[in-house]
Amino acid sequence: MLGYGAPELHQRGQDAYAALEAELVELAGSPDWRAAMTSLQDDHPPTMEAMRAEYEAETSRARAALIEHSLVTMPEGEDCRVVGSPPFQRAVMSVASYLGPPPLTSKRTGYFFVPFTPDGASDEQVTHRLRTNARSQLPTISVHEAYPGHHWHSAWLAAQGPAHPLRKVFRTSYFSEGWALYSEKLLRSVGYYTTKGALMGHVEARLFRAARMIVDTALHCGDMTPAEAESFMVARTALTPGTATGEVKRYCAWPTQAPSYLTGALEIDLIRDEYLAAGLGSLRDFHDRIAGSGALPLGLARRVALGED
Repeated sequence: MLGYGAPELHQRGQDAYAALEAELVELAGSPDWRAAMTSLQDDHPPTMEAMRAEYEAETSRARAALIEHSLVTMPEGEDCRVVGSPPFQRAVMSVASYLGPPPLTSKRTGYFFVPFTPDGASDEQVTHRLRTNARSQLPTISVHEAYPGHHWHSAWLAAQGPAHPLRKVFRTSYFSEGWALYSEKLLRSVGYYTTKGALMGHVEARLFRAARMIVDTALHCGDMTPAEAESFMVARTALTPGTATGEVKRYCAWPTQAPSYLTGALEIDLIRDEYLAAGLGSLRDFHDRIAGSGALPLGLARRVALGED
């Protein structure tokens, strides 16, 4: 329900990538923005528990920014608990993740899982994990997973009452992940990323999602082989070769999911502009309305936001 197909999706990814890379080059002061991002990884929490504590502090700061700038309505009783990832998850999940409240209950407690290493991890493995959760990256990840990303969205949806129960359980990543990435840019608009490093971390995270759009569509339209896709991700993002291999395997196994992040964020931008231009309410009203409708396909989310539902 996007209204366009793979060629336009691919082109949107290319356009977004070009603009984001130009911004990274400007921020880095050099064409080699990857070297600048690698250097920023030297500044990271010293231990797993310190990483968890810094994520917790960043999550609280993001929540406070929402309230200060009246960006959303905070649901009563919501609580985001920032904890180390459960032991069974540590060997298979190397990035931050979120588990929301059960969808058909009124509970509003969610869990932001910080990616701890498995027990017995080597010093080198621990250091690598800490570097990939550097202080330049903590702000944008916290916004994505917690406020006003996945946690606020889940808690707000739980507060909407019994109407439309299907909307509480049906989800498309084009909305849920699109919303979380939209949230990262929303917080940028109120000056949340206060250092150049944090701003670079935010832009690089978005550029990575643009690269996913390019590669996923190229793979499934027969314009790239998996080996070419891996080379692209290594050359054009900050991924290591091993991580790029895992990413491309994911794209091959789960077609169209990888483009959902940035595609959804861009579509929500357009829906917001329509909503505000039509004078239907404030920015906070828009966020409350579209996020409160669930995680609908974007064409349906647009109809809800604009009062056509």
